[in-house]
Amino acid sequence: MRRRALLAALTASASATAGCSLPDDSDRSREPFAVSDTTAEPTSEMTFEPPADGVSRGFAVPGYDDHRVAVTTPTAIPDDVAVTLGFTAGPTTEAPAGVYVRVQALPSADAPVELPVGSTPPLSAYRGVHETEDGGSRPMFLVPRRAGVEFDALVRRDQACWRPKLPVGPEDATTGTRTLSPGDAVEREYYLVTPWASDRCLQPGTYLFEADAGWRFSVCSFDREPPYDSAYADADVASLPGFEGTRWYHDADADTDLFLRPRSEQVGLPSTTARFTFRNQSYRRVRVDESVWALYKLVDDRWHPIAPLAGSANDGGERAVYPGTTSTLALSLHTDPDAPDDDDRRAVGGLGQGQYALAYPATLSPAGPSNYGNRPTAALFTVVGNPPRVDATGAVDHTTDRDGVRHLHTTADESAVATLHLERVQRDDAPDAAPLVTEQVLQRDALRNAIVELRAATTGVDAVVYHTEPDDIARTVAWIDPDGSGLTFTYDGDAYAMTYG
Repeated sequence: MRRRALLAALTASASATAGCSLPDDSDRSREPFAVSDTTAEPTSEMTFEPPADGVSRGFAVPGYDDHRVAVTTPTAIPDDVAVTLGFTAGPTTEAPAGVYVRVQALPSADAPVELPVGSTPPLSAYRGVHETEDGGSRPMFLVPRRAGVEFDALVRRDQACWRPKLPVGPEDATTGTRTLSPGDAVEREYYLVTPWASDRCLQPGTYLFEADAGWRFSVCSFDREPPYDSAYADADVASLPGFEGTRWYHDADADTDLFLRPRSEQVGLPSTTARFTFRNQSYRRVRVDESVWALYKLVDDRWHPIAPLAGSANDGGERAVYPGTTSTLALSLHTDPDAPDDDDRRAVGGLGQGQYALAYPATLSPAGPSNYGNRPTAALFTVVGNPPRVDATGAVDHTTDRDGVRHLHTTADESAVATLHLERVQRDDAPDAAPLVTEQVLQRDALRNAIVELRAATTGVDAVVYHTEPDDIARTVAWIDPDGSGLTFTYDGDAYAMTYG
């Protein structure tokens, strides 16, 4: 007989407690199985426990080049309950993959917990469903171990796959209640098997299971894909600024769990679409904000942030990327700085040739106790094309000169309330000035117009003041002056000081 107790360390590492949620898991009702026979639950009791070294999040499927199966951390767990879930073993020629489930009333619970259960507590959800892109679905099964029932009465090996030997669940599922005093638990082991209708063992997909008590998890079956050979395999570049480190695609190998793959490592201007795919091959579900990305250009061994200048498109909304699944980003790139529509956040203009890097997703977090840290996945790529023109946007309505300062007004009635003040300074007086590149200047209309006008001004004009709206100033300081305290910088051989009002 196996021990019933579970090591506290295991519970801490693999448990999830109430309060978790999964944004893209919609509520689903489970369809009953069409079966003609069921196996009655024997009256004798069976005890279970995980392996001494703990349960695992995933395993490699024997017989395939690199096929993996992972189980996600449970979500939507009721109050005062902890769930421990994981694999006890992967499939072999002797037995299918084993899944251990333990539901415990927290020792800190104020009262006994009423836990809805089916015929094989703690989990009676035997059918996990993968929703296909064409609107269909396919299942994967869990077969519960039962006291007094022999192993070979439940599962059968057929064409290298383990399959259910008997109907998997009752035709009319019934739900009862199990009362757990604080600290008490109910646990069981299950076999993960392939339906008879599937020719492939543990067919790839994300299969959602939902317990009678409402908590849910997914079994993710996927083919692990190695990264392609990169033209930058020998590149030695610094990490991107603002992060603890960078997960470069050109450094990825067959063991890399998370990477960003560019469709092409070289694109050509004057207009092109650069496509990137983030792939999660870990045993964890990770959460990403698909609207958060960052484009950089490498000049003189320094990364210069280029875009975007606006905040997240969905105000920080996240979605889950399950093991074996991807998230994609397509950027529209242009030489003409005025080609992108102002409302198209994924279009970037004013680009010249050179080496660039994309960080995507720029925010990445796991569901669970571990932390991937502030290290985004990123990829190098080269842009080929002609340099962009550096001219004004046409936003200036009229100008006025006063005391050696040229005022640039963007409204006829001079009603704009925000200002950008730009003046030349001596380079010797600005030894710590930050270098800006053309792509950075062309992304920021207020700065772009001020520089063009100041450089074209006749003798006697020492500074310009650009009158505009506050949002235009906010876009100007994004990335290059995040504190908004003023910036001394160099551009195209000259030094400038920029302040705001």
